[in-house]
Amino acid sequence: MLYANHAVVKQISSQFGRDDVFSKTPLWYARFKCRVTDFPYDTWDSYTLWQFSSEINCTPAHPEQCLYRVAGTLTDMDVNNVEALRQVWPFKRE
Repeated sequence: MLYANHAVVKQISSQFGRDDVFSKTPLWYARFKCRVTDFPYDTWDSYTLWQFSSEINCTPAHPEQCLYRVAGTLTDMDVNNVEALRQVWPFKRE
């Protein structure tokens, strides 16, 4: 699995295109937006996991910008949907 932000995915896509190794590697896409509207499709058809929220878009000064909040937690946390993770997680659970 490759964990990468938008800039890295865009660079890989433009440099390698439909590469045999990258295109078969599950992608954990760190794109901190409420919707992904600019995914570079040159290498991957889609991402396996989408990390959509973090301290980048969710700060104590502007909690209204938080895409998702867990009651009782601080704003500087990364968020992934647990059920979605379980369904697409490419590794065996032991």
